[in-house]
Amino acid sequence: MRGFDLCADVPEPVRALGRIRLLEAEAALAAGDLARTARALHDEGLVVADLREGEIALSDLWFEYHVQRISQAEGVPVDDALRARVRRKYPLPDHLEFRMSAAT
Repeated sequence: MRGFDLCADVPEPVRALGRIRLLEAEAALAAGDLARTARALHDEGLVVADLREGEIALSDLWFEYHVQRISQAEGVPVDDALRARVRRKYPLPDHLEFRMSAAT
């Protein structure tokens, strides 16, 4: 069983919580399920009510999703050059910005 499949056993009111959805999206990304991660980021409008300023979970998820997507699509390795390219080409949307500094 993959880690994010455990979410299927969680009651819907709990599963709908932003923090649980974030954890599910992170697990999906780690498992290589880019479609599930994309749904959380784009289609479902991931909102984590208890996210604190300075927390980088959403920004990390955003950038790593794009790194993995481009790596797979183009058959290129994940390296510093690809990560820099992603940060230039896919800036973090304002609604996901909780970092203390956009330069991080």
